[in-house]
Amino acid sequence: MSLAAAILALSACSESDDILSSFHSDPNAVHITAEVGKASADGFTRSNPLGATAEEQQKFNDGDEISVKTDGQEAVTYKLVGSEWQPQGGKFLKWESETMNFTAYYPASYTGGTITQPTAYPDEAS
Repeated sequence: MSLAAAILALSACSESDDILSSFHSDPNAVHITAEVGKASADGFTRSNPLGATAEEQQKFNDGDEISVKTDGQEAVTYKLVGSEWQPQGGKFLKWESETMNFTAYYPASYTGGTITQPTAYPDEAS
């Protein structure tokens, strides 16, 4: 039974490597660049509100996830690995026209087919 589990684990790694290879080589792949600290319409300027310093509060943490969607494509979660936002779930967004509208949600998490955004945060409980 453990041999089957090992084969499945290797297969999953291979699929992950394949999608990253496709992502890196596809000239139409959407690559994410995210920045914290610019005031948006709703005033959100922190990704790590529990950070000890303002600088720490304005940095994304390794493993953070952003859900991004665009016209006519399913939402994709991108995970911060080192300095790169890598697509999760075996798919990535692609440029289909010169002008596209994107919507991003942070924080988000990918759980094998479902992208979730929290609706309440511990510091908001009252």
